[in-house]
Amino acid sequence: MLEQTFINLILNALSAMKSTRNHELAIRITTPQGSGYVRIVVQDSGTGIPRESLYTIFEPFVSRNKQAGFGLGLFIVRRIIEQHKGVIYAESEPGRYTRFIIELPANTNQGAAA
Repeated sequence: MLEQTFINLILNALSAMKSTRNHELAIRITTPQGSGYVRIVVQDSGTGIPRESLYTIFEPFVSRNKQAGFGLGLFIVRRIIEQHKGVIYAESEPGRYTRFIIELPANTNQGAAA
């Protein structure tokens, strides 16, 4: 299910960059020391999301791409992340970038027998 999450975010990023000159997609994975979670950041150089829309993009049937989809992608992404006890949020500056930040609990059972 997490694989589907990242595929969806990458496809959204590629779609957002279609009409831009600069096509940059970055995925960063960090484990801030002592935080107890893993942070995954997916950032693109696409058209961006208006600030007022950042509050609704994870709701069902919300879509900025009127040509394709049903507006369920980010809703499903959020549900999958929540099922894994994580959180997801977005930051964006229209015309410059969109960044999705996912924070998932770090594996606390390291060294346990499988």
